[in-house]
Amino acid sequence: MGPNQTEGPRGSSELIVIANTDDTSALKDFIASQHGQMVPVFPNIKPGQDAPGVTGTHPSRFYIVWEVPQGKLEELANKLRSHTSVAAAYVKPPARTAGGLPAGMIGAGVKPIADFGGDQGYLDDNANGINARLAWGKANGRGAGATIVDIEFGWNLNHQDLQLAAPGSPAFLVPGSPGIVASARQIEHGTAVLGILKAKHDGLGINGICPDAHVRGSAVGARVDTATAISNAISYLATANGPKIILIELQREDRSGGGAPGWDDTPGWDDTPTGGGGKFLPIEWWEEDLAAIQMATAAGITVVEAAGNGAADLDDPAYDVNPVIGGANLFSGAWRNPLNPANPQSGAIIVGAGAPLPNYQGHRWNGATRHNWAHPHPRATRSRLGFSNFGKRVDVQGWGSGVYTCGYGELVGGGVANHDRWYTAWFNGTSSAAAIVAGAVACYQAHWHVRGPAKDPTATRNEFKAKCTAQTLGPFNGNIGGLPQLSDLTS
Repeated sequence: MGPNQTEGPRGSSELIVIANTDDTSALKDFIASQHGQMVPVFPNIKPGQDAPGVTGTHPSRFYIVWEVPQGKLEELANKLRSHTSVAAAYVKPPARTAGGLPAGMIGAGVKPIADFGGDQGYLDDNANGINARLAWGKANGRGAGATIVDIEFGWNLNHQDLQLAAPGSPAFLVPGSPGIVASARQIEHGTAVLGILKAKHDGLGINGICPDAHVRGSAVGARVDTATAISNAISYLATANGPKIILIELQREDRSGGGAPGWDDTPGWDDTPTGGGGKFLPIEWWEEDLAAIQMATAAGITVVEAAGNGAADLDDPAYDVNPVIGGANLFSGAWRNPLNPANPQSGAIIVGAGAPLPNYQGHRWNGATRHNWAHPHPRATRSRLGFSNFGKRVDVQGWGSGVYTCGYGELVGGGVANHDRWYTAWFNGTSSAAAIVAGAVACYQAHWHVRGPAKDPTATRNEFKAKCTAQTLGPFNGNIGGLPQLSDLTS
């Protein structure tokens, strides 16, 4: 582990309570009698306050219960479901990052630092990259004026390609965020995402897609749920000028029983899910996360959301059903499945994981040399990788493996002493895919912000779906959309 890394939680289960009344005094007293503390999920939104974009329960009626031990949450949820002030109560599974590398590979690389820009095929000016290099030559094509807020657990801000904690730098965490207390893998995940977005163009290491954009973090952690983290990002972006983007790098397991104990949220080397096929979904399937994203898009913020690594068919009618837990529905009666295009939408751009170019498949670094192995089923570039969720609601794709970026140390490692100079050649999942698309959104919106007309979330989503290189067929089919092309998007 490197600086600021701890063996902190990877995310914990949370007890969500949806009140059916604005007067929650009796409900708070009951929860206090159970040694819990009930606090609003959206502390800035009061009863009766306008909540543009929200199609279900008013945000002021979402609460989260803290102080109750993890093993007691289901028991308390069962009691709350019969309380006269409760519309729904449920234990929300832990949020997890949507990609990464096995813990045993962290810091193990011995390759010397070099200019890896030529290895970032996802930047290339061809049908298999996003044409970022072309966009950089256009007005604000490097993201100048755009602000991205990344929603996840932690980051290494001191990485040499980022230096976001250097003296004189603005605060990275948005107000309301807890401090960065995260596991080693969470820290490396956030660092990899920041590298894709913001890495310096200095001829060493890698090149970020939108190096001139402002990038901030809204951390999920102590007493801050994913929906609260999104709300904190909305509040911060309200005072920002220029294009505004929220990147959601998390996924969550459904309550259908499809998950498998031991799932480690890392796509297998053969691009199929590990752990036996757990069904991880975009976080918007949960009622309060959906409300948070709807408020963001209504505020003119483009939300880019990882589709999740559950190999799930998001068109499955099972996801239309409000699950029954303990004899009661999981969500309130106002909930409708946002993954079904027939229902009210979040407005987010949902990103699936596509196959990279062939020379980025079936390899990883072993010592100082790239180790190639025979892939039993070669993947057609831009075909769906087997772990990626898919369905009509998935808008576009990004590279889901073979992504060179900062962090992890599987390519350039050298142990803890070299932590701020770690790089990987194998960042993956719908995490890498979503980060690539978020970077493209920043370049696109920044360009049109100065050129005119500016692009709002709806126009951005529609144009990204239309101006892309089409998905190809492969051993795993199911819609993940095409690969966005900045050459067309900035023309």
